[in-house]
Amino acid sequence: MKKLFAVLTVLTFMLTACSNQKPLEENENPIFQPDETAEKEFSIDDIDTSYYDEIEDFGFMCVLTKTEGTREYLVYEDGNVSLGEKPNEQIWLLSKNGEFLNEEPFQKYDALMNHPDPNWWVFGIREGVLYPFYVNENTGEVTEEEIWGPNPQEFFGYSVYKYYWSNHSPFYGVTAPDGSSFAEPIYSRIQIPFDDRIVLSGGNQQILGLCVTEILTPEKEVLSDCFNYINFNVYEDGSYFAIAFCGGNGVDGHTQTYDKEGNPMPDGWWFIDKDGNIVSKRYESIFVNEEWHHDSESKEDIIIAVTENGKEITFPVKDILLK
Repeated sequence: MKKLFAVLTVLTFMLTACSNQKPLEENENPIFQPDETAEKEFSIDDIDTSYYDEIEDFGFMCVLTKTEGTREYLVYEDGNVSLGEKPNEQIWLLSKNGEFLNEEPFQKYDALMNHPDPNWWVFGIREGVLYPFYVNENTGEVTEEEIWGPNPQEFFGYSVYKYYWSNHSPFYGVTAPDGSSFAEPIYSRIQIPFDDRIVLSGGNQQILGLCVTEILTPEKEVLSDCFNYINFNVYEDGSYFAIAFCGGNGVDGHTQTYDKEGNPMPDGWWFIDKDGNIVSKRYESIFVNEEWHHDSESKEDIIIAVTENGKEITFPVKDILLK
């Protein structure tokens, strides 16, 4: 009888212990959590590999990935950017000490090293917000940095906000004055120089020839889409000038643009008006004050323009202003 009682006692204890275990909630990580009081160090071998599709060990941190469902991604085509569907990666970042950098999964991540500094700059992206960290490759110590959020800027009631899709270069979207979405966050550059003009540039802003820039009205009528790049300079009295560029057309990797009659645009630089109409002859280049500068703060700034025959001409901004 005593032996039977002992067996029943053990069974009761085991059932009670199992019933007290917290069930895994949806998307919860079934990963080994090291006991803070134990001397056992974290090891990648402690991870439950059955839960993840991929586990990568980079020494200073581990990347745990599970793919589930789909999400919107950017799709590049002929200088234009649109939204498409791709598999949704759920990513957890884990320091070499077994410390999670994120409780909720990221959708993208990257890590950049700046030798000889032992701290890796690591970031994860979730729903357009970038979460940066420093991870020490020697100690595994994690330091959180301030998140990079939408940081909206207001122009004539429109709100231009940042959105991070896959790296630390943001894309931009626009919210209309009534709170509705005017443009999805798929643009590399946005200008709102007037209350009735919105300038959207799609593509890679680091390479002007890969972009396509549109001038739209508040009703989303496209007034111009024949330039790769446009830059407006507007002064307090409403006077302005705008520089437009087409370049690398016909060359692999660059985006060909077309005029309103459907003719291919030549390479060159022009001055245009707020509707995208050309108001000057074609130049080989146009700069403000010095090479690669297109922004002006004063009507006394100097325009430097190079003609087709290579002649450099200069004149003050005030000589070309439109109203």
